[in-house]
Amino acid sequence: MSNSKQHRGVNSYRYRYWEHPKNERVQKLPVSQLKPFEEQPFKVLLDKSMDELAESIKESGVLSPIIARPHKDGGYEILSGHRRVKACEMAGMLDNIMNRVIANRHQGRYTHIYIDEAHLFFANQFSSEFLARAWKRFRKYGGLITGITQNVTECLASPTAKLMLSNSEFVIMLNQSPPDRNELAPLMNISPTQISYIDNAPSGQGIMRVGPNIIPFVNLFPSNTQLYKLMTTKPSESQI
Repeated sequence: MSNSKQHRGVNSYRYRYWEHPKNERVQKLPVSQLKPFEEQPFKVLLDKSMDELAESIKESGVLSPIIARPHKDGGYEILSGHRRVKACEMAGMLDNIMNRVIANRHQGRYTHIYIDEAHLFFANQFSSEFLARAWKRFRKYGGLITGITQNVTECLASPTAKLMLSNSEFVIMLNQSPPDRNELAPLMNISPTQISYIDNAPSGQGIMRVGPNIIPFVNLFPSNTQLYKLMTTKPSESQI
């Protein structure tokens, strides 16, 4: 093992480059060039220990380099250290988002952040806490963050997500299942008449909450137009 100084950061770390024992050496590689070992028998879990590892890497860097070798399609194949690489990706991705928001603010620009499948952020504590902080702080830095999800049940199972949802100034709700409607009604202070707009609602119908106000809407978009065909997310209707 080399006694070279530890590199701190989350986008590139020291990796133990391996091709043959005689050619073994320590070098720094970007995370983007690393690929998982195709025959890796273990699944990398996004559990509490992964949260702790990502937080540790964010603070101190990778203390134990991984082992990798050149990949036949370019880049490098990970032989040992898949969890450390995943933790680096988590810490690096979230840091990069925050850094971009701050950089844009210094240039007088707003940053629009759209998080699709937002419920996945609540699958582990590290990303959940980041999103909760971003929800509160980004507005101060000119960041406009929007969460998008179809899995409301998973969001409502998270106390952090429920608090974020109840404190959001602008929320659009489309058709919801009966269990989700039952939880959303008291959380968002929605009346029985208003909740009917998201009960077996067709496409284009729902309710929006703007501040303390609940506003039902029907916004049917003509499906026989070129714009509709460009915008639809239904695979059978899309031209793209």
